Amino acid sequence: MPLRATRNLAELGAELAVPSMADVAEVRRIHEDPRTQQYNPAGPPTPQASEEMLCTWVSDWSAHRLGYYLVRDSRSQELLGVAGLRFKGEYDGERRIANLYYRFAPEAWGRSLATTVARECIEELRLRGDPVLVVALIHEDNSASARVAQRSGLRLHGTVPYRESQRQRWLLVFN
Repeated sequence: MPLRATRNLAELGAELAVPSMADVAEVRRIHEDPRTQQYNPAGPPTPQASEEMLCTWVSDWSAHRLGYYLVRDSRSQELLGVAGLRFKGEYDGERRIANLYYRFAPEAWGRSLATTVARECIEELRLRGDPVLVVALIHEDNSASARVAQRSGLRLHGTVPYRESQRQRWLLVFN
């Protein structure tokens, strides 16, 4: 179920929206900006890869009623970023894995948006009552992203190889 409007987000001048394919140009603007991909060894995605990502996110909402949100400025409706949780398989045969994700336009950095959305989404998932392992894989040099994970309740559980680099593995288990 999509997250309800929250006072915390309203105080930050933001609101959440479930993505649609009509949002592709705005999603591309954020994801193809090299500043938002500085810790991605592959660099920014291609336009086609950005569109495929968005298609997956739209499908997630249809299939699971859970996914990544678009985070918009509540006045201008400008896309500030993308954040949320999406299911990415199972862990130990009992718990589903939910990937925590956040990527914001540089102009939105430092406003506590990633932490606020992450906390709200984790709480909403916890209230569903499903046994879940929340995971965030974070480039070892990305201290800002690691702070968001920590402030959202995740704890560092070592590192794992990921593509062409090492990633910190942050976890939160409930139920």
